[in-house]
Amino acid sequence: MHQDEVPSLPSNKAATLDWFNRDVIRGEVELPIREFMYTLDQIAYMLDTTIPILQKSLYYRGRSRGSNRGMLVAVNISLPQQRPEWRVPENNFITWMTYHKISYSGGLKRTFRKK
Repeated sequence: MHQDEVPSLPSNKAATLDWFNRDVIRGEVELPIREFMYTLDQIAYMLDTTIPILQKSLYYRGRSRGSNRGMLVAVNISLPQQRPEWRVPENNFITWMTYHKISYSGGLKRTFRKK
């Protein structure tokens, strides 16, 4: 078997345990250095809305005033001399969806403490 080939799963339980014990799965996974950041059009697409409607729910970090409670916090990732490029961190997006009782699947694992 070549290194690039993926072996098929065995049919019985004992062989399955042996299959997992072999060095088939990498022992280390390289995660991104920074948290994933969604663009505004990606979030608008997932929420099935338009960007102008989404912008009413945004709190632009460093530009907006007041409380950001219940708002989707957008972060400018461009250099100071460039046109702003707003992104929303995945963790903030999940927090915002939870606050607004929007159900989701996948994404980061979250644990909540009971108050």
